[in-house]
Amino acid sequence: TDTIEVGILPIGARFLYGVYNSTVTLGGTAEIAIGITGSTAKYMASTALTAVTPTLFGKGAAVGVKLTAQEIVFITIAVAALPASGTVSIQLFYTID
Repeated sequence: TDTIEVGILPIGARFLYGVYNSTVTLGGTAEIAIGITGSTAKYMASTALTAVTPTLFGKGAAVGVKLTAQEIVFITIAVAALPASGTVSIQLFYTID
């Protein structure tokens, strides 16, 4: 299982949602999850993404919860390898009170 760091959520942040975007389909076999150490699917459960359009993500239990520690957010690649070419981007949206 490989991981790719995609962002940092600072102390006090409240995650609102994320946007996944890719220039290629993951082919229906490769699956990715988005999360943190100890909870690799905190923000998005392992999913085979086939869309090449922006896709919103965010799990209800994680939305709006004030972080008490900084989180390094990463993609976990599961089930199969990602395609050999293409670009994946992840945008994380949050607020700080």
